[in-house]
Amino acid sequence: MFRNLVNGGESFEGRWFLQTADIDLYKSEWKPIGIYGSGRYFQGVYNGGGHVIENLQIKWNYGEVNNTGFFGVLGGMVMNLGIESGVINGNCVGSIASHSMTGKQPVIINCYSRATLNGNRVGGIVDNFGSGLVINCWYDGETGRLNAPETGSIASYDATLLDCYGAEDSMGVSVGGKAWETAKDLTADSQLHARWVICAILMGADVDMLTPFVWNGETLAFADKPFKKPSASFDGDGTKQSPYLIQGYSDLLLLRTLVATGETFENTWFRQTADIVIEEEDWTPIGFYDSGRYFQGVYDGGGHNIDRLTCMDHGLGAWDCTGLFGRLGGVVANLSVTNADIRGEACGIIASASAGYERTMAIINCYAQGAVCANRPAGIADFFDKGLIAGCISDVSLSFLHEDEWSEEELERYQDTSMGGITACSVDTKVYACFTTADQVMPEAYRSATSSILSPEDLQSEAFLRKQNLRIALIQQLFGDEYGVDLIQWTSLQKGGVQFGGSDMIEAVALFNEYAMVLLTAALMLIALCALAFGKKEKRSAARPLALAAITGAVAFFVDCAALGTARQALTPGRLIFIAEVNVFFLLALIVALKRGLRRPNAMRVNWGLLAAMAALLVLELLQFDTVPRYDASLYYGSLARGSRLFRLDLLTYIGAFVCWKWAQGTALLIAPLEFLLPGRMIGVYISNIVITEITLVVFYRLIREMIPRISRTAALFSGLVLVLCPYQLGMFTYLCFDSHCVYFAVWFIYSYKRRNDLMTAFCGFLLFFTKISGGAFYAVFLIAAAATEVIMDYRGHLHRRIAKWWKWSRCLLWVLPAIAYLLSMRWGEWLTIQHFNGANLVESIAQKELVSLENTLVQSFVYGFRWLFAAIIAVAFIIYLYGPKKPDRAKVLSPRAVPVVVGVALAGTAVLVMLLLYNSDAECPRYTALQNVVFAVLLPVSVCALSCKTGVRNWTMAFLAALLLVQTYWSFDPSIIATCSGIDTGTNCLYRLALDSDVRPGMNIGFDYGRRYGSVGDIYAYNAEYNFYNGLINEAFREIDPDQHDTFYVLDVIDYEMHLCGNQYFIYWDAANKRFTYNGADENSFILRQRSVRTEEITEAASLPLLLDEDFYLIVPARVSAYEAVGALRNGGYQLADEYHPRSLYGAMDVYHFQMREEENGTQSA
Repeated sequence: MFRNLVNGGESFEGRWFLQTADIDLYKSEWKPIGIYGSGRYFQGVYNGGGHVIENLQIKWNYGEVNNTGFFGVLGGMVMNLGIESGVINGNCVGSIASHSMTGKQPVIINCYSRATLNGNRVGGIVDNFGSGLVINCWYDGETGRLNAPETGSIASYDATLLDCYGAEDSMGVSVGGKAWETAKDLTADSQLHARWVICAILMGADVDMLTPFVWNGETLAFADKPFKKPSASFDGDGTKQSPYLIQGYSDLLLLRTLVATGETFENTWFRQTADIVIEEEDWTPIGFYDSGRYFQGVYDGGGHNIDRLTCMDHGLGAWDCTGLFGRLGGVVANLSVTNADIRGEACGIIASASAGYERTMAIINCYAQGAVCANRPAGIADFFDKGLIAGCISDVSLSFLHEDEWSEEELERYQDTSMGGITACSVDTKVYACFTTADQVMPEAYRSATSSILSPEDLQSEAFLRKQNLRIALIQQLFGDEYGVDLIQWTSLQKGGVQFGGSDMIEAVALFNEYAMVLLTAALMLIALCALAFGKKEKRSAARPLALAAITGAVAFFVDCAALGTARQALTPGRLIFIAEVNVFFLLALIVALKRGLRRPNAMRVNWGLLAAMAALLVLELLQFDTVPRYDASLYYGSLARGSRLFRLDLLTYIGAFVCWKWAQGTALLIAPLEFLLPGRMIGVYISNIVITEITLVVFYRLIREMIPRISRTAALFSGLVLVLCPYQLGMFTYLCFDSHCVYFAVWFIYSYKRRNDLMTAFCGFLLFFTKISGGAFYAVFLIAAAATEVIMDYRGHLHRRIAKWWKWSRCLLWVLPAIAYLLSMRWGEWLTIQHFNGANLVESIAQKELVSLENTLVQSFVYGFRWLFAAIIAVAFIIYLYGPKKPDRAKVLSPRAVPVVVGVALAGTAVLVMLLLYNSDAECPRYTALQNVVFAVLLPVSVCALSCKTGVRNWTMAFLAALLLVQTYWSFDPSIIATCSGIDTGTNCLYRLALDSDVRPGMNIGFDYGRRYGSVGDIYAYNAEYNFYNGLINEAFREIDPDQHDTFYVLDVIDYEMHLCGNQYFIYWDAANKRFTYNGADENSFILRQRSVRTEEITEAASLPLLLDEDFYLIVPARVSAYEAVGALRNGGYQLADEYHPRSLYGAMDVYHFQMREEENGTQSA
């Protein structure tokens, strides 16, 4: 019946069949399954179950039949099947199958035949199998009449063979198979199990599905017992202190076997204790590329070598991605590999690729020497996404498999894009302090400022060896704890390899790192206390000690939280001393500040209006606590969360860990403390943001009151609300992007400058420089402009006399320190970064700037978000001041000390605008212009007061502007946005893309090239709270669904970037216990959701829906997408609607459909 169904047109694609007993075809004439030329071929999986077919008879006269065998033409997989006896006649004969189906890659694995074959072209297992694979098969039959010498022990014409064996005597010739004696030797050796593992790897199935062969003294046969996975027999306990020992080649083979059978060895350590020579002529990698089974432990080479690593090219595409490791999900360190000869698709000597979701993959302190010839060759690792390659050296010869067929232009293009002495594809790979003798470290599209090309002579020099040991010592401090390795220094580096040994440099750098902050803090404490005690009498106020107390308090809170949270495992004597010093420093500064403050008690009246505004702001911020950072905010928060885990209470990890794609040590100082205590849950950062915004509101209120003496409290209060309600501020409260933080820090900085608090000014400069480069530019230009204005306005005489009167060494030194620190970081900081640093290079980008990019920046800066109204008010006030008949009296509008502030703010804002105009990117995210909020917020009340001296007009004007922005924070109604921006229909609202309609660049139109071009909500749409509350629909739906880790979600016709269910470079998890999204993957209740996008056309045109989709899944349908066709196709394709969910709000709507395969279809699938 099975044969008749196939020959009648049933392909059974995606279906599995299991033979449960031996079958005897005695006295029956067999007609092949899948007649050649009919187009009706088997495309499922036929598992013989270790059983056999006996007396297979195909008695047609040869020459009359083209393709004969048990299968005529095969398009699927056959496994564990034996043809024990029979006679097959035909023109093109193969025992299991004659031909492969065109356009398919069928597989025959773990099969054998003893049938007698007669024909013009005879293959023991297959005849012409095209692109198909024959794996671990053997033939031991006899042949009769042969009219042509196209005969092979396994295949007679074309096939890809792996580990196949044939008896030469039976065929007369041997084509494509290994000698029969090899099979005897193999089975007599303990490597037999390893061969079974390779079969399982290549077919992507469990080893238990394979039936093993046994040698019965004369030939191979299926065993009665199923394959038994070998048990570990390594010496050691597998811990870091007592690792499993790889003492020789057999241990290395055992490791490969166990990984292939499903052992991941996560959180397990191995150490190689001796040099190893690879005995196989064709090494099968540890963790084969497409097997799903990868090594996730730590392999410490112990300073030893692996020699003669050889991997051959089999023409298998992705299956030929080879190296010592195929895909690596763990760590390899302190290992040398020499005399390697690697050939294949995408190859590296240490590994082909990384494997895993989290950043647990690393290759550290390794040496590779040999040759790699592949379609994408690399010296260390080909595609090591989300992994680290540090302190590695490759002395390799790289070439392409088919480069002889290319022109010089093609060869040069491929060399630039698909070849690297360290890695050939570095999308999200951290390459640190690596060197190669190849033509390039990595493809031109990527960069590593700490890695370079060196000649063989330079590599072998003593100077390089000393520097490399220093780099290894730094790597130990930066990455050693994270990846659980203890590195070994190098004693020599010659052409034949590297010699490891010693740790003196590593120990010296570790000692420095532990006590550097102790000495630095002690020195700063001594300087500060001397300045407070012996400073001039007129300067001995509470301002300096208060500033010092605030700064040291922030630092003390930072280190205390780290010590109590994620860094508590890193506490050492030096770090404990440092923590104690910081807390003592803070208490001394606070005592001095309180003592001096008590001398001049200042009775403060309660400002109920300000308190009410702060309370309202708190409520509005709490409304956003349910959201999770998505889009680029996922990059920033994800890297902050990871940085918080990496920080070890020392200088090096503070610099290196808090690189949230750009320098972020300033922001991290204030928002990371609660992240240490509540890792990955976002709430710690949200609480910190509340504190920062509330402080900013109070500071800005006082700034305006002091700048404009006659402004009312009400107008000043609404001025503060205008600041926090501007675009990209309150509306993006949970969008961690640092642009909004620059605004808050800029306000603190301006107020500190106005109050002549140089210490706090410098501290705010540190916050700005180490939050975003635009913040540093704002700081520098403001100080230059404001100081120049002071010199011109406040002093008399020649210019040099004015400067001399203004100049104070302590002030200038403090002001310039943040800039010096930033310049040092730009020059040498990448040597200390643990995470990626993607700083912008303005010089390289200017030439590529497009006109539409300039236009976007201008409208985002001066038009969108009612900025056109702000700009108009400021422009009118400025024109009236210059040309009006009644010019406002400056003395009645601004205090004398406020003029430098206004000038500084205006020019600093202009400098930031120029930077944005010069900066070239594939997208202009509107949040980049956030610093202009400071300019508008400062100049608006000044302009309003200049235009009217009436308190009521001032109050109502500022109140109106604040109300306008409050509504705009939650609902886009700015006519400039509606008129010039396109939008995405969310069902009940429209999310606008803050860019001109004429901008059609891919980076500004994410998702419009997918499916039916619905586009995707992303960073360009994020400027107020609308995107947050739209994404809240997902939270609502998932709380109702309550998914588990086995559920699958598909997003229909929209790329999954919009929903951001799993994040991007950093992963988002679903917390099943608390029913919310989180970045905390360490929680046992958290897991990554299984999700991807699917197009309607994929569903309606699928030949078999169960091959495309899971048997049970949820289909997420945004409101703008029609699900009619997809739902209809699913119902007609064997699925039934089990449930549906329809979350709705003022900000959008979506539908979620729960589909399950019908029981009758599910039964067929199982069968």
